[in-house]
Amino acid sequence: MTRIWFHVVAFLALWGGEVIAEDFVNFTIRVEGANTTITGYPKSATGSVVIPAAIDGKPVIGIEAGAFSERIGLTNVTIPNSVTSIGNGAFARCTGLTSVEIGNSVTSIGEGAFAQCTGLTSVKMRKSVTSIGGGAFAGCTGLASVYFEGNAPLAGADTFSDIDSKNLKLYIYKGTTGFRLPPWDIYLKILIGQPNTAPKTAPVVQPKEERKAGFNPAALPRATKAFPYINTLKMEFVPVAATPGVFWSRWETRVRDYAAFCLETKRDHKKPDFEQGDDHPVVDVSFNDAQAFCVWLSKKEGRAYRLPTDHEWSCAVGIGAQEDAAASPKAKDEAIKGVYPWGTAWPPPEGSGNFDSESKNKISNDSYDNTSPVGKFSPTADGLYDLSGNVWEWCDSLYKPDDTHRVLRGGSWNNNYPTSLLSLWRDRLPS
Repeated sequence: MTRIWFHVVAFLALWGGEVIAEDFVNFTIRVEGANTTITGYPKSATGSVVIPAAIDGKPVIGIEAGAFSERIGLTNVTIPNSVTSIGNGAFARCTGLTSVEIGNSVTSIGEGAFAQCTGLTSVKMRKSVTSIGGGAFAGCTGLASVYFEGNAPLAGADTFSDIDSKNLKLYIYKGTTGFRLPPWDIYLKILIGQPNTAPKTAPVVQPKEERKAGFNPAALPRATKAFPYINTLKMEFVPVAATPGVFWSRWETRVRDYAAFCLETKRDHKKPDFEQGDDHPVVDVSFNDAQAFCVWLSKKEGRAYRLPTDHEWSCAVGIGAQEDAAASPKAKDEAIKGVYPWGTAWPPPEGSGNFDSESKNKISNDSYDNTSPVGKFSPTADGLYDLSGNVWEWCDSLYKPDDTHRVLRGGSWNNNYPTSLLSLWRDRLPS
């Protein structure tokens, strides 16, 4: 029943037929005047891809945002000299990608362009590159060498975030000017020379005191709604505008997530009396069970995971600004009338969540008699699923002072009364 979120305290994050250039039919393109932009590529493609310099005689000048994202079978990419821009997230999550060679006309690399390409080990950038977007190589945990040939200023300290930079070598070609070192609060080896001709002794650049205010390996990894942070259990986390400084799991903790915890810790977990798939939310989890899961996951990942407080949950569902953050959950019960996670309509609009669809008082026509797979219904504006329905969600808050009952929020698959699905509604159970 838990939705797990966290702030970060450790230094290392983990995120996890040959294609030939002439096979132009594989590319989805957009033609604008005399130029062509690559907009897509088959998700089933494997091996190396050499992007053509022209298609039907029209130069390929750009790679659109997300064009090659999640093509996990790709291993090598060569970008031709005709291309001038690589869009946001263009190659994000291509986890099988090991090397990229960028043509000598590319001037800009978008935000998250190669984010979470965990297999990527080498990148070569030409002197034409003048702009690199934030998080362009964030989460490329295998990255070992980056070659700069010209003026390549970094857009932000998170350009190479979530990389063990002790293993990362930046090769700066002779004649390079204007290069700015990311403000990492760690040692970083800078190798001056041509590719594959590193000097015998590499100078070590010690971070200056003022750099400590910049990027720190213990800081939050980069994530957006479109490109969530993904941990080793493949749980996805996104920022929520009303709760800065933490990330939320996009969905409730799944059966598979909790099963990994039980297997490793030899913990017993009673299964419910109805069938569930691995992607359903885990149920019959006490508050202490949820806390133990958070402790285990924190140690496993090297980051701090925890349950949200009652007020933080209110912020995520959109009513935090209307509540007194200092008041107890009991004092806030029934204070905001007629507001639901989906709006003000009753009954819930179709697709709002997994609610009671079986009883005579049913309010839903969904196809699930009990729990449903996570992420099946409409998300919030921040990208969170099941803030209403499916299963109740634990909060790390007492219902009232000097109490032993903890708060649950969000309702479940068997709720059908308007009050129990209000955004403000709290249930409570002993710790």
